[in-house]
Amino acid sequence: EGGLMAVGGGEDALVRLMDVSGGSPVPCGVLSGHKDRVTSVCFNPKGTLLASGSFDKSIIVWDLSAPQPALLQTLRGGGGGGPVR
Repeated sequence: EGGLMAVGGGEDALVRLMDVSGGSPVPCGVLSGHKDRVTSVCFNPKGTLLASGSFDKSIIVWDLSAPQPALLQTLRGGGGGGPVR
């Protein structure tokens, strides 16, 4: 909502937020909390929450409704297997 896009996948374990309301992506924030590469991101329908999955076997739910995005909850995976997707 409002033209926000999230990007993961870099080697730095960060989620980058981009404002795309003007057509071209403009960096507008960085979310840090993962310990390894981010492999997936997904917004809720209203655009107020973002979930990010990582090779560190965690899913982080971010609250984007406030002026400063905040980590809301971290879910940790167990056992074998690969990254959270």
